[in-house]
Amino acid sequence: MARIRTIKPEFWRSPATAGASPWARLLYIAMWNWADDYGVAEWTPRELLGFAFPNDEHITTAEFQRLCKEVARSFQTDFYIVGGRRYYRIPSWDDHQKTERRANARNPLPDDDDSTPDQAITGVEEMRGNSLSTQGKTPAGKGKGTGEREQGNRGTGEGSRATEQLFDEAYEHWPKRVKRDEALSRFLEACRTQPPEQLALAIADFGDAYAATTTKQYTPALGVWLNQKRWTDELPTAPTATKGPATKADQNAALYHELYGGGNERARSFPAIDAGLST
Repeated sequence: MARIRTIKPEFWRSPATAGASPWARLLYIAMWNWADDYGVAEWTPRELLGFAFPNDEHITTAEFQRLCKEVARSFQTDFYIVGGRRYYRIPSWDDHQKTERRANARNPLPDDDDSTPDQAITGVEEMRGNSLSTQGKTPAGKGKGTGEREQGNRGTGEGSRATEQLFDEAYEHWPKRVKRDEALSRFLEACRTQPPEQLALAIADFGDAYAATTTKQYTPALGVWLNQKRWTDELPTAPTATKGPATKADQNAALYHELYGGGNERARSFPAIDAGLST
């Protein structure tokens, strides 16, 4: 549940704020409202995006993830995962909030024993750093050809492990978990042309949408979904319920209404039609 929060005037003049884009600043403020009394919150992209930008349809999930990365970089916000759930923590929380009566802390902190960095927010930068330091490659976009640029981003075992971790986290959201190895292979193939963290986010979003709207029988296997580049589709929605054909009882009730009207006083002056009999 969102809460009322206070922010000191110095926030607007700080170097961190000056270095962030206006949209990232707005998201950061929304994250203050979303956080608990300790500056920690559990979140999903769909929930936080809908809360921060309810009327800004042009902000896609990919753009929202870019803003989350900017918030993490500009404001040193911690994004992490515990027990498969995503959390963030605002380190400067106590500098602004003076909560006298705090509710009991319920969310884990980044230093929890089971906490791991949220690779969807921090993984690509770390992966690129590992590739450059271990391989000595030219930074992405500066090489002589496409092959060298891709190798600079994904050419190491460390990078491959980080990409596979992204896949595993997204795979947990897919309701029909079959043929994992095939799905992983398709994922790695798609990552040659798509940013891994954005592709993983799309898998998680579509998986959650399929789970909410589609029976497992009609949910495509992830490998098939990736091979068909279905991340460009619109998110699935629940089908509109359709009314079946009228029963005999419904037909008799409609005839009764047509003959004698719908008023209760008048209807009681006529014998009732047996709803189970034909006319």
